[in-house]
Amino acid sequence: MKNAISIEEAEIILNKYIKTKFILDHSLESAVIMKALAKHFNENETLWFCVGLLHDLDMDTINGDYRTHGETTTNILKKEGYEISKISNPILAHTECLECMNKKYIRKEKIDFALAASEQITGIITAYARMRPDRFENMEAKSINKK
Repeated sequence: MKNAISIEEAEIILNKYIKTKFILDHSLESAVIMKALAKHFNENETLWFCVGLLHDLDMDTINGDYRTHGETTTNILKKEGYEISKISNPILAHTECLECMNKKYIRKEKIDFALAASEQITGIITAYARMRPDRFENMEAKSINKK
């Protein structure tokens, strides 16, 4: 089992398992935000990017049954030859808010909270972009913050 993953390897795995455009976009958006947060907190940018990129790797597999969300992702990663607790733990912890998980996984580390926040903010950014005729083009952070 590999205990590290590159961005290129993570992208290959993501594209192997995720075909839904919205989920691909959400995953990339989450990864970019995670990388920026890692830089801000002086953490490993590659690791945090990969966590953001892979956190919803199981969405096309679970077919809306969130009872195994996160766990299925870690199983996919194991199947692909990766067992990396620094990636698996935040992926599992981001499911804390799902009622069906009954607080099975709890956020503890900075990366856990960062992932939860990152993936939520992508929805706000996407909603704001959809209100604009040029979508993301010429969008400024101060405009998003204002909304």
